[in-house]
Amino acid sequence: MGPALAFPGQSVEYTYVVRYDSADGSSGSVTFLTDDQCDSPVYNSGDKNGNGRVDVSEAWVYYCTTTFTETTEHNVRLEGTDYDDEETVPVNELFHTAASVASLLTEFLGVYFAASNSTVTFSYGVSLHSQSLSTTADSITLRVEDICVPEYASGDEGISEVLELGETWVYQCQFELIQHRTADDITHAIAASGRAFDGATDVGTVSATAFGSTIIEHAIGSLKVQAFAPASARPGDDFTLYYEITYSSDDGSPAQLLNVTDSSCFYPEYLSGDLNSNNLLDPDEVWVYDCVCTMPDSGNLVHEVVVNGFNIDGESVLEGVDDATVSLSEGALRVKFEGVYEGRHGDEVTFQYSVSYKNDVGPGYITDVAVNIGNDVCDTPPVYVYGNNDDDQLSQVEVWVFECTALLSSTHFDSC
Repeated sequence: MGPALAFPGQSVEYTYVVRYDSADGSSGSVTFLTDDQCDSPVYNSGDKNGNGRVDVSEAWVYYCTTTFTETTEHNVRLEGTDYDDEETVPVNELFHTAASVASLLTEFLGVYFAASNSTVTFSYGVSLHSQSLSTTADSITLRVEDICVPEYASGDEGISEVLELGETWVYQCQFELIQHRTADDITHAIAASGRAFDGATDVGTVSATAFGSTIIEHAIGSLKVQAFAPASARPGDDFTLYYEITYSSDDGSPAQLLNVTDSSCFYPEYLSGDLNSNNLLDPDEVWVYDCVCTMPDSGNLVHEVVVNGFNIDGESVLEGVDDATVSLSEGALRVKFEGVYEGRHGDEVTFQYSVSYKNDVGPGYITDVAVNIGNDVCDTPPVYVYGNNDDDQLSQVEVWVFECTALLSSTHFDSC
């Protein structure tokens, strides 16, 4: 866009704002931008994260300056590609600048950088240009789309209530940035108009448009992670760790692009917590990650957990750390002598032994269970009798019974 009116010989600056829309929130790229009445528009600002792509929350601003000669119609063409480098639908826009004795010029005077969750004062300037030194303008109005209605603040040096050549009238308004906790910047679409006079002659309506941008600076907050792991596990057992991650910042802005690492478990994966599905860890959310680990054959497993990420501006936030230790547990077997408790010398008796298994980690089981008794007790090693549920695995809810026979002798009265 550029001024609707200009006079021959005036240096005119044209502004082009490029945005990208996509249903899935992906970004696009500008292939080229042309204006058949102004050579090579040049990129000025808008790529907040410096990734060279137009994100859906960004507005890229291009400028082109030329010397106005006569009424011209501009044909602007924009071509680009989507995230997959496939061509997007080209955009064409027409506008014209007409010749006039006088023209207005409006511009954004700041604030150019502002902290999120703050109140700022934006300033805009309006000036008059003409080949005739007797040109003035009055009934000046200024509006900024979707931002505010600025009010006159200063610049009328002659206190004449008439905009004269050489003056820049400043308009201002206050704006709260609370709603811009996740916006990359603010685009100011400025439009000014007035009535121009060359001496006493009414020249007609003069107007001008311009764009500006305010970059929102978000706070650097802190991440926090808490790891949850079982107290112990047996060698070779698989178990799951869970990580709860939260974020806090002074301005309530979120974190993004989280990276969770665990020194003893590879590839923790996101599980849940993004309540509004915006891929941003908001301060009121708790994101849960999990990771499946295998217990080694020896030693405890120490998990040192680190989570890091970035704020909306792409700056690193304070990382969160935690640790958890899983102790090695092999479980325990219990053997109990069930009888015989009484007998006479020379009697043939049957001894019984019950075997059970306890593991504080979980259900668990063991195999290849055998009972060994000293050679001076039984004539043969104890043999399994009953208790197995036919899977050859001694679980914690089972009791296996083993038996052996012997002829009682004097040695049994001491050993049994």
